Amino acid sequence: MEKTVIGVIGGGNVGRIHVKDIVTSVPEAELRYVADAYPEGYNKWAEETGCPKAIADYKAIMQDPEVKAVLICAPAALHADLIMEAARAGKHVFCEKPIDYNVGKIKQAMQVAAECGIKLQLGYNRRFDHNHATAHRMVAEGKIGEVRQIKITSRDPLPPPPEYFAAVGGSAGGMFLDTSIHDFDMARFMANGAEVVEMYATGAAMINKDQQTTGGVDTTSVILKFDTGAMAIIDNCWQCAYGYDQRIEIFGSKGALNVQNDTPSTVVLADENGQTAEKPLFFYVNRYIASYTEEIHEFLDAIVNDKDVPVNAKDGYYSFLIAKGCDLSLKENRVVTMAELLEL
Repeated sequence: MEKTVIGVIGGGNVGRIHVKDIVTSVPEAELRYVADAYPEGYNKWAEETGCPKAIADYKAIMQDPEVKAVLICAPAALHADLIMEAARAGKHVFCEKPIDYNVGKIKQAMQVAAECGIKLQLGYNRRFDHNHATAHRMVAEGKIGEVRQIKITSRDPLPPPPEYFAAVGGSAGGMFLDTSIHDFDMARFMANGAEVVEMYATGAAMINKDQQTTGGVDTTSVILKFDTGAMAIIDNCWQCAYGYDQRIEIFGSKGALNVQNDTPSTVVLADENGQTAEKPLFFYVNRYIASYTEEIHEFLDAIVNDKDVPVNAKDGYYSFLIAKGCDLSLKENRVVTMAELLEL
């Protein structure tokens, strides 16, 4: 089997997930480079796990003609520039979300990628989760009829650490752009081709009162309205006492689909004190770990077999616009339309 030669830019948490996955679970890829501007921390981890060490200069990836694809896992404020540089070097790109924090740079990156003819896939890994993928397939097959309401609960066990907001561009994100954006993409994914036309968001800083260190609100509720009349209701929080709460309901004209939390086991203890079940899997590295592997398989399959990527630039652009619209809605306490966001 001929392997696709790839390089990874960014050795942080998500970069390490991809590196380990490629080394252990993606035999169709050859990981030739890992690049990180500050490789010391990554290299200590690499020694402990047996993964390849990192170089400091990512230019080697761009300049190697045998490298066919680049995985961009660097801070979000660098994404668009790296996408454009990779595209101009003829490399296909898998980029973690968001495409960028600046709408102008997002449009520019999308245009350059299209002009260069490279494949650009966005890292909305939750689409590849075994539960979500099954629910999406059943929606597409018409099992529940016309989609009317989508309810998404997504709560983290712990808020991001202070150093997260000190990263390049980190504080420019906040909850909607850095966390809820996954749920905005999931709402579109489950809406069976419908598009968001309106959004309303409310929220508060209930965990850390110092909003300068948390990047703003940490507990939010959002309503999205689609062009079909369907609605999505999304609630998020950066702290959940019982673990990583990830649930979805899709309600339609013929029935409903429910995606429950994954747990270490389904065993329920019943005794004189009541019934006790296991908590949800603790965090994204536990709950969604297999989805990271699957999205890279799909990305490489699109390259080798010249197929459309399963999560494209439009998906990344629209989820970004919804996040920006929610920021604006929260700030101005009003409904924001997609039409006004598309003019930005």
